[in-house]
Amino acid sequence: MTKKYNVNEITLDDETLRRIILDDEFKEFFINNFNKILNNTHCMTSTLLKEYCYVYQEIKEMVLKNFSEVLKKTEGREIAFRELVPEDEYKKRIQELFVENLTTFEVEYDQIILLIEKLKIIEKKEDLLDLLIKNIDNIIIDSGSYFPYVMNQIDRLSTGASDKQIKQIDEALVRNIDIIQNKEQSIDEKYYDFKWFDKMEKFKEEIKKIGPKFFINFPLDNEITEYKEICQELFNRYDSECFSILIFGKYDETKANIIKTIINELMEHSNGKINIDNIEPIGSGNFSKSFKIGDYILKVGKERGYNEIPNDPRILQPIIRRKFKKEKGDMKFDDEEYYFLEVQNLVDKDWWENLSRKQIYDVLFKIYCDMRDRGIVWLDIREKNVGRLLKPNKVNYTYIDVDKEEKDIRPTKEATGMTGELSKNQILPAGEYVILDTDFIVKYDEEMMSKRKWHRGRTQITYDFEVDYLRLKEEQNNKEHKENEYII
Repeated sequence: MTKKYNVNEITLDDETLRRIILDDEFKEFFINNFNKILNNTHCMTSTLLKEYCYVYQEIKEMVLKNFSEVLKKTEGREIAFRELVPEDEYKKRIQELFVENLTTFEVEYDQIILLIEKLKIIEKKEDLLDLLIKNIDNIIIDSGSYFPYVMNQIDRLSTGASDKQIKQIDEALVRNIDIIQNKEQSIDEKYYDFKWFDKMEKFKEEIKKIGPKFFINFPLDNEITEYKEICQELFNRYDSECFSILIFGKYDETKANIIKTIINELMEHSNGKINIDNIEPIGSGNFSKSFKIGDYILKVGKERGYNEIPNDPRILQPIIRRKFKKEKGDMKFDDEEYYFLEVQNLVDKDWWENLSRKQIYDVLFKIYCDMRDRGIVWLDIREKNVGRLLKPNKVNYTYIDVDKEEKDIRPTKEATGMTGELSKNQILPAGEYVILDTDFIVKYDEEMMSKRKWHRGRTQITYDFEVDYLRLKEEQNNKEHKENEYII
């Protein structure tokens, strides 16, 4: 007796594969109704598709017979093509790699281009470029956040391309500019090199119309020194908006606007002494990258090791030190939900360069001991995290109050993430040493220190300093005890 199967309830999935293996009658039903079952299927992996084909030759024949429709619903189509298509059919089936994508996954067309070259299906790069141009609309639409990688490959293949080919690519970019602008960014960093678009005059004209905001969702990965040239070419200007968007605004317009406001404020505070051309990159650390803006340092990066820290005279007093929620996120740093922004006074960061290791140790150990005496532990001890004050250790950021007098701004705890205020007699003078990088500063906890329970910072050097500190305290106590005995 023939079993009844409801074809509308069957899709290409693991359960269907299991039934095919266990039930010959179901296998025959599956093959006879393959097109309907394929139509029911929303998405399958190339791995699952290969398992279907390896189980029975008849199924593989059905897959290859309907390969274009199969690939539309297969995640990892380049893998399916390489594993299932006979080598002598590569060339005649190559167009199938560019069919519409009906899955929820992005098509890695950059990998498809590399596969075509590796398998030598098309050996002349101008012929491969023509194939890509023929299918460029699907490529732009379906590559999603992989499109920067695809453009990198297209740029490579475009060396020596004809004017006609360049024009066709240019027109496709313009035709699909809204799609390009609305691509979702994934965790991986995928940015554009503006050099890829040097010859795309129509595309650049469209960017000019949109303005610098175009680069919010079309982030560049050029050298900072190239940004001015790019903005001058496109917008005839290079200002705080361009700077903030191109360097910090990747997929996050709010972040770009916040940083633009801060930069404008710092430049205005300089009384015309600095402009956007005077902003200097001064290095990147594990958590942030820094820029010198006149007498101030702007740091932007990840969430800190500890977002809230106890205040201390040995910590460089910030104007701003706080976290902000990302819109979509600057994946160049990471995929975390927040970023951190800090504005500090300029200090001498190179104080240690001409000192001996012993002299450097003495400075670092003095800082550690001072803070440890006040119940605070510095967990990231290194000379690069310390600066020598050029001004007294206070905000040094003034404003004119309602009484017409110039006064220092006093940032709130919310603005700095630092608990507690310093009294006037705690403010260290110029020439003293302070901690610049406040990622790993915590209140002393005996259990944490004795068992080395902290999970962030540089464990060994902190432990060594703690041992030296306790030894020093013991020596001081013994000395005081003997002096007291002598007095008695």
